[in-house]
Order: sequence, then C-alpha cells, then structure tokens
Amino acid sequence: MRTPPITVQRVSVWWTKAGRDARSADLRRGLPDAFPLPDLPGPDPEQVLLHNVEMWERWDYEPREEARYVPRSEIPWSLRLREHGGLLTVSRAPGGTEAFPRRWPRPLFTLRPGEVGRYRANFRFTALSHQSDWTYGDWTLRIGYRAPRDSAPAVDVDDRVHLYGG
Repeated sequence: MRTPPITVQRVSVWWTKAGRDARSADLRRGLPDAFPLPDLPGPDPEQVLLHNVEMWERWDYEPREEARYVPRSEIPWSLRLREHGGLLTVSRAPGGTEAFPRRWPRPLFTLRPGEVGRYRANFRFTALSHQSDWTYGDWTLRIGYRAPRDSAPAVDVDDRVHLYGG
C-alpha cells in the first residue's frame, strides 16, 4: 500500500500512582515506542493517517491500536501541521486537558519530504486538580512527511521531565 503524504503515530503508555515503583518503571522501559504503520485503503491526499497505540497499566500494557484518516484540521494531541514551501512544520498548541508540566505552544521541528520527526513527552494528568489521583503518561509521536514506511527519525525532540518532583 502507498504511504499517505503525512502520517502521525502516537504511542502512549499510561499508569497510576500504584505503578510508580521500580519494577513497574523497568517494565515500561522495555515497551516499544514505535509500531508498524497499518495498511489502510486510500489515502485521500488531503488527509493524514492517524495511528494511535495505547498501553495502559490496567491492560497489563498490552497495546491497543486504532488507525484512521483524518482531515489535517482534526489532528488531536495539541498538534498543528502546516505545509509551506515544500516543508512541513510541526507545532504544539495549547491543549484542553490539565497536564503538568505545562508546555507553551511552540514549533517542534520542520521536515523536508522524506523525513520523519520524533517528539517525546511525559505528563501528569488530573481531571479535578487536587480532587483526584494523578494519571501519568509517556508519549512518543512520529510524524512522517512523504516518508517511506519505517523511516528512522531525522529530527528528535525530547521534552520528557522528572514527573515525581525532586
């Protein structure tokens, strides 16, 4: 199958306070941060292949995948993609979920045709501020711009921080 012009893969790992011990952290370190892109019919050149892979502590970190095409204007995860002059600029935008640490909107990287960019970040999420337990997340996003499947990242942005204080 032909690879669509733009692909976005998010691999996310989720855990709770109970999963903050060393044994659980070692288990998470061994999880993959990339998966093969699925074969879907199409693509429409104006749409983006969105591949979401989630691994939750409550699922014993078994991956669950969803793949679909979306219009560029409907890409989730606070990402903004803008084509200009034969390049693709990937930016973060403000998100609607309360997450810490807060990261301000900013460009992440610009890709040339044939390139893949990787963005890694981790978060603490809460629904009701101090009224609920934290949920922790670790994300790896791969964005390909007219890139062959399984291309190695040409650009790597790592925004991971120490989530537990100290």
